[in-house]
Amino acid sequence: MKDSILEIVPLDQKPDCVPILAWWAFMEWYRDRNIGFDILLSSYRKRSAGPDADGFLVACLDSLPVGMVSLKMNDLWSLTDINPWLASLYVCPEFRRRGIGGSLITALLEKARSRGHRRIYLYLSSEGRGDLEKFYITRGWLFYDRAVDNDGRTTDVLYREL
Repeated sequence: MKDSILEIVPLDQKPDCVPILAWWAFMEWYRDRNIGFDILLSSYRKRSAGPDADGFLVACLDSLPVGMVSLKMNDLWSLTDINPWLASLYVCPEFRRRGIGGSLITALLEKARSRGHRRIYLYLSSEGRGDLEKFYITRGWLFYDRAVDNDGRTTDVLYREL
């Protein structure tokens, strides 16, 4: 990454990345659920052209997509009274531990702040939970509550003041 240029841009500026982003999401969060890749791809295509496409950020190294993150409303069905949410943070395994995830989070926090939000939330997936929690806590996130995730499992909800 030393000579490479990291660029973080809204999805509407990189619509050609939609299939790979949908594939990452499918493989990371949806392949064991009852949601087919075609449904996810269609959803990502709609997002890339929708009014909130600027809240979905893509990280590219020299034009190669390497990560993504999304600012979502109502991400956790059991807690619909709090918003917005940091969602879908993903960095390709080959590019992890290079600061890309942190850069995506920073850009998303700025996006949320620019929209007038004063706090943002996230919930931890059940897999790799300890590592994920450590990743976020070291970046200033705090425990908010324990809740039920969208698959019926217990999860921890974190927040960060903006």
